[in-house]
Amino acid sequence: MALTNEDLQAISYLLDTKIGSALQPITDEIREVKEDLKGVKTEVRELKEDFKGVKAEVRELKEDLKGVKAEVRELKEDLKGVKADLEGVKAEVREMKVDFEGMKTEIQDLRDGLESVNVEVRKINLHLENVTDKNIQILAENYVPAAKRYESAAEEIMTIKSEQYVMKKVITKHSEMFQKISLAAT
Repeated sequence: MALTNEDLQAISYLLDTKIGSALQPITDEIREVKEDLKGVKTEVRELKEDFKGVKAEVRELKEDLKGVKAEVRELKEDLKGVKADLEGVKAEVREMKVDFEGMKTEIQDLRDGLESVNVEVRKINLHLENVTDKNIQILAENYVPAAKRYESAAEEIMTIKSEQYVMKKVITKHSEMFQKISLAAT
């Protein structure tokens, strides 16, 4: 049996009415979630402010802190994931309530992570001061004697090269003389 245009319009009207009434609670939940998100945005702004100080320290130690930089990238990726979750609120409102609680935990983890980054920066600064600087000092102390040895060896090498050049000339000259003698003898 084929449906008529009127049948299809009646079905469409019924679906619109049912869907509209079914969507009203979801719309209300979306409003509640948006209100909750305002608080999250404030916390994210606070995190951004906290992160600026760490970012300045990371810039100063850019070459020595490649590992920390990778962790910061991971934190940014985590924030992108949170942002993507917020975008999904429109489609999955019920899941968002559970995700919202998870985001609060993640924000605390981010704060803990920032503290961990600060601790790591302090450790690296201490390592640079106590280990790397001392090693550089030892290298500098050993550089001058080694340079003097290289300098004296360079003089010897120059003398050997000079003598080698003279020997090549003499050998070449003697070879030419032997060839002339050899040609004359034949």
